[in-house]
Amino acid sequence: MELVGLSELSVLLRLVLAHLLADFALQKTRWVEERSRRGWGSVWLYAHSGIAALLAYLFAGLWTLYWLPLAVFASHLVLDRWKTEQGDTTRMFVADQAGHLVVLIALWAAAVGLPWEETARWVGDFAVQPAVWVYALAYSAVFWPAGIFVAKFNSAAPDRAVDEQLGRTGLWIGRLERVLALTALFLGRLEFAGLLLVAKALFVRWEGSLKEHSERPTGVLLGTLMSFAVAVVVGALAIAVLGALPSFRV
Repeated sequence: MELVGLSELSVLLRLVLAHLLADFALQKTRWVEERSRRGWGSVWLYAHSGIAALLAYLFAGLWTLYWLPLAVFASHLVLDRWKTEQGDTTRMFVADQAGHLVVLIALWAAAVGLPWEETARWVGDFAVQPAVWVYALAYSAVFWPAGIFVAKFNSAAPDRAVDEQLGRTGLWIGRLERVLALTALFLGRLEFAGLLLVAKALFVRWEGSLKEHSERPTGVLLGTLMSFAVAVVVGALAIAVLGALPSFRV
């Protein structure tokens, strides 16, 4: 089922590009700092929103839709002010960018006349595909419970080589390496997982050379190998299930 043509999809891509240019390439750090100090009274809050609106209008090329830049201006103004009030954190950065993306998709859908009934039907057909849930289950497994398993495995190792408290950095490193390894397995590009493993081993070796004792790097490498092993097992099981399912189609 084809919901939109290439020309309509191109409009969405251009709107997203305009947003990226406005929010990152053309926004100065001092604008953000002044916006944090002065809030609604900052001229740069309105200037930045105006730049985002102008770029969206120019890149979209929908010259008769005068409401489009006005909507981008208003949404950008509100979202950026809200982000400033909530604080400059990673979570707020992601939430702010997600908000902008949702607004752009909604505006694009209205601009190109996206058929809502057909879209809802397409989403429903997509959601009931078993393969979708196999992928979701596999990524959820390596992201959450696998981390707990690897941590318990390391803490039970005879030399207790890994620190008891790896902290959030170690937690996210483990999650990302399992997600990347699983993705490489799904794509059939195991060399990418191999490169990641080699890079981690070289870093651990370098870190160990800076320490008086090498037990901790050895334990970290053990955790990495176990982390990769879990990702491979989960991926292999998921691929076996996917192979037994009907063709993935919507």
